[in-house]
Amino acid sequence: MIAPMATPLGSVLERDELTTGPHGRLTVDVLDAWLAPGTVLEVVVPGRLACARCEGGGCDACGKSGAIRLAGDEQERSLRITLSESARRVRLVRPLGEDAGLDQLVVELRPAAVPSDFCRRAQGESGRRAIIPLLFVLGLVSAVIAALVLHR
Repeated sequence: MIAPMATPLGSVLERDELTTGPHGRLTVDVLDAWLAPGTVLEVVVPGRLACARCEGGGCDACGKSGAIRLAGDEQERSLRITLSESARRVRLVRPLGEDAGLDQLVVELRPAAVPSDFCRRAQGESGRRAIIPLLFVLGLVSAVIAALVLHR
C-alpha cells in the first residue's frame, strides 16, 4: 500500500488543489541495471490504473470503481521518467497533461528478471554514460602498450 507522505510538506500537498482529482498507481517491473541514477524509462501508462487513494476498494475519487480509466491512444499515454538516486517510487503530478483525467500518478519500480511490457529503457540514454568508461579503459590499455613498447 502506498500511503500519503507523512511529513508536513506531504500534508500540504495532499490538500493542494493539484491532488483533489484521481490518483493512479502503477507498478512497473524493471531490470536491476535500469535502476541506476540517470536512466530514462519510457512508460506507456495502461488505459486502466488502480486507484491510489483506495487501493482498488472504491472511493469518491474513482467513482467507487477502484480504478482510473484513461482515454487516448498509447502515444497520448506515454511518458518519460528520469531516475534520480535510489528512486524506487516516483510521484508525478498531472503526468499526462492537464486534461488527461489523472491528477497524480505514483509509479513504483520493482526489480524483476523481465521488464513490464509497457516499459522500456530509452535508447542511448545510459549508453552514452557507458562509452566514457570504455574510452578510459581503451586509453589506459593503449598507454600501457605504448609504455611497454618504448621501454624495450
